[in-house]
Amino acid sequence: MKNTKAGFSLIEVIIAIILIAIAAIGALSYIVYCNHLTLQVSARIVAANFARETMEGLYKKDYPGLNVTAGDGLSDPLPGATAFGGAFLSRYSTATRKYTITDMGGYKLIIAKVTWDQ
Repeated sequence: MKNTKAGFSLIEVIIAIILIAIAAIGALSYIVYCNHLTLQVSARIVAANFARETMEGLYKKDYPGLNVTAGDGLSDPLPGATAFGGAFLSRYSTATRKYTITDMGGYKLIIAKVTWDQ
């Protein structure tokens, strides 16, 4: 008598599970990579906002009131790091912003730089 049972063998099921697991691992690694890129972009946006805030603060000063600095310039910790950036910036406790002012003969060059450890 012939065996007419329809269905999948154990080997076929195991191979299907392995293929699905490989696809799931690939998708999850892509999600983790995209999350990492999102955090990097968020860090750059926060840094750009702090640099912009520094420049706006200097813009409000009188032109003669801008003192020329040498070397690394003035440095201060980022204000309200946990309030401004939420949990993101709370990981970067040594975040600082520095700016230098250089007299270029007729105008002043201002460079703002935001740094933090990762």
